[in-house]
Amino acid sequence: MKFFYCASGPEGDPVLVIRQSLPEEDIRTLKQNARLKTFAHGDVIPSNNGLLFKLSGHIGEMLEIDLKRFFSKKVSALQNARVVSQHPSCQMPSDRKADKSDTLRAE
Repeated sequence: MKFFYCASGPEGDPVLVIRQSLPEEDIRTLKQNARLKTFAHGDVIPSNNGLLFKLSGHIGEMLEIDLKRFFSKKVSALQNARVVSQHPSCQMPSDRKADKSDTLRAE
């Protein structure tokens, strides 16, 4: 699955879109109308300990905070979600805490 994250959408709240394929027109519209032009995208991978957001960019800390404070209140499946960054210069707090029990499920 793919995800797209916007730190502040048209109404001022963070926006998270998770789908098999992201509709390009919807993403373009969201980018144009966003109050805060801070975006992230990547893959969502189910793991033994919850969902893993594999981030392509480097704003994972904002996404991780919004997952815990905003999105997990609306969707219970996001309560144990973690963010890992593919960006070489970034190491998320959840990357540092990762333990060996968090193995990915074979798809």
